[in-house]
Amino acid sequence: MADWNKLNENDFENLLKNSLNDIPPQNIVDEVSPYKDAISHIVWGIGLTTITLNFLLLNYILPFIGAILMLLGFRSLRQENKWFFGSYILSIIRLIYVLSSFILNSTIYNEFMQGSSFAYSLGVFNTFVNLMIFICFWRALKAIKKKSNIDIDTGFGLLFLYIILCILAFLNYNGLILGIIFLIIYFLTLKSLYTISSKIENAGYIIKTAEVKYSNEFVVKGILIFLAVCTIIGYVFFHSYNMNWAEYKSENKTSSVVDLGFPEYILKDMSEEDIKEIEGAKQVVVNVDEHPINKGRVESTTYREDGKTITHKQTVYDAKELKVTSIGVELENEWKIIHYFEWTHKPKFYGTESIEILPAYYHFEYWALSSDITGYVFYDKDNTVYRADYSSIDEEKYKKDTMWGVSMNANIFARFSMPNDGENHRGYITYNIMNLNPDTICIVNSCFNYTHQQSWL
Repeated sequence: MADWNKLNENDFENLLKNSLNDIPPQNIVDEVSPYKDAISHIVWGIGLTTITLNFLLLNYILPFIGAILMLLGFRSLRQENKWFFGSYILSIIRLIYVLSSFILNSTIYNEFMQGSSFAYSLGVFNTFVNLMIFICFWRALKAIKKKSNIDIDTGFGLLFLYIILCILAFLNYNGLILGIIFLIIYFLTLKSLYTISSKIENAGYIIKTAEVKYSNEFVVKGILIFLAVCTIIGYVFFHSYNMNWAEYKSENKTSSVVDLGFPEYILKDMSEEDIKEIEGAKQVVVNVDEHPINKGRVESTTYREDGKTITHKQTVYDAKELKVTSIGVELENEWKIIHYFEWTHKPKFYGTESIEILPAYYHFEYWALSSDITGYVFYDKDNTVYRADYSSIDEEKYKKDTMWGVSMNANIFARFSMPNDGENHRGYITYNIMNLNPDTICIVNSCFNYTHQQSWL
């Protein structure tokens, strides 16, 4: 009979093994070795959260799945040593960050975050959290290796590769060959880590797993339900700008600029101040473009030429829903620029719309802004016209490096939302420019870009 007072851990495990007549089936072994699944979850989670694929929304889906897997893995191993516990806490922080990104994307506040110093700080913080997870995971495996005397991969190579990845990202490296080599080495390293649980099991060492009150399935379902509820709330209550619509008397207005070619359908929507300003204009220049938002249909034409059958395909648009009219009005010593848009076929509005204008004064050496940037949006309902200010009209100035040196440029951004009821949704933006070199003939060029949200995503 064994002396129970003198048995150490290895002796006790050997005694248990010798007391078994048969080796249990593999499925039973897996059930009583939860650390195998935990290691698997961690390795898969690291792989999914590190590599970014920017298509089919995989840049959101894969990190989300990876964050959940890492949480489940470190949750099971958090009692093995303090480094696994630290990884568990960090994986919770990482999941909160990913969930916040998902929820924020369902609201209008996401665009205010993009490009901001706060968003940059969050990105740096996320990178730091990931780095700390890699460090804690390395130290956790190193502690197991020291405690069990098993020759296993401690994950230092993975930590080193992640640091290299961060450096390449900071340098905006876009090289293909080095990137492919890096990915191959990275996945080989992950594969090496994936075999850790088998080596530990074959050596007879048992990793201590934590007892959990709620199963992994319950935790995953809870996370998904929480995300779904928060996302729905974001889409329903915070998906569009707060527009202060008010009734507007859109009367038939007259002006002498009509004789110069100014479109009357635009005149009726312009404010009295804008109409008064263009009275006595020297000339009016009008450009009209129509743009489709549908995919159109493909028409094929087949003909023979030089004994060969040639098929020519082209995309035909039966409807071009967005009509944009750009107008330049020459005044005394300045020009008034007007960009007017209207939806000739009512689209489905999913929350936010935006306009970007590359203004005529983006070359500061020729033109200068000489007025405020103003405008309104409109729609009709039940024979009543409603008007509102844009949610915001911002001017962004920036420096641009060219072959001729550094130049100062500017863009105009306007944000707004349209209701799904009503019809004849439209609007305009206007600004004035003055010539800084009156003796020089300068081109007036103002470019209009409209962004229409075509789905909830």
